[in-house]
Amino acid sequence: MSLLSFKTRKVEAHLQLLGTLFLILSRIRTKGLLDIETDIEDPESSPLFNSVAVYDKANDAVYTALCDALRLMLVGSLDVSGMERYLAACRNTAGLSDAQESLFETLRLSLIATLENYAPQIAVEFGRQGIPVKLKPSFTELDNFLRELRRDDHERMLKTRQDVDIALDSFYATLETDR
Repeated sequence: MSLLSFKTRKVEAHLQLLGTLFLILSRIRTKGLLDIETDIEDPESSPLFNSVAVYDKANDAVYTALCDALRLMLVGSLDVSGMERYLAACRNTAGLSDAQESLFETLRLSLIATLENYAPQIAVEFGRQGIPVKLKPSFTELDNFLRELRRDDHERMLKTRQDVDIALDSFYATLETDR
């Protein structure tokens, strides 16, 4: 494998994590932590975790730490210092490779910013700052990537609304014919 393709794959892994974090944090902000409970119980099957790309098995330790941290947020009031301690313990026991360390730092910075009540886009920008310069997407690259995710999410929502409207029309039509 060439150095360029290795670097490209690592940049994509960071963008995938940032995009996934953005979608998760946005969902939490709009619908609450309980809304992601089933997603964090089975991230490999979760539409939320697979919205950006297929679940990243190569970085399972990082995503496991994310799910575990989200579970803690779900079951109790975890403050910033508690999250810092928890993630430090996770980092020590996860057996992360050098390549995974920057993904973990991205995760850590994003979650801490979230607990400090930053908006999801700002929280993932904090996370972007934890990426080594050689692998870091630019602010504009991340912003464009997140815009595309929002556009795709909006289109999925519109399609779902259209499906609901069609189902309702069909249901109402059956009511009218039953009279």
